[in-house]
Amino acid sequence: MLSGISGVTAAVGGPFTALFFQHEPPPRLRDTLAVSFIVGSAMSAAGLALAGQLRGEDLVAVGTWLPFIAVGYLASAPARRRLDAAALRPLVLAFCAVAAVVVIVRAFLA
Repeated sequence: MLSGISGVTAAVGGPFTALFFQHEPPPRLRDTLAVSFIVGSAMSAAGLALAGQLRGEDLVAVGTWLPFIAVGYLASAPARRRLDAAALRPLVLAFCAVAAVVVIVRAFLA
């Protein structure tokens, strides 16, 4: 729930889930994050649409990012084979640290 709320309000939902699952095996971490992002994004979009807050510009942004999502998905299988389990946790923690810094910087610039 915390991940979903922060995802909608601050556009940073993944780090909470990643921190929670940081000690899990890599397949479980990846699968959980993927499902969290897909379901969370769909629920956020549905909630925004019901509240009348989903605009045409938002749909254009979705269309703009879809090719990058497809490329990331296609690149994930080869990357997964090269990334060992021991390296995943430090990468997850680095991702969370960068996300925290971005949120703090955005708060000061807003």
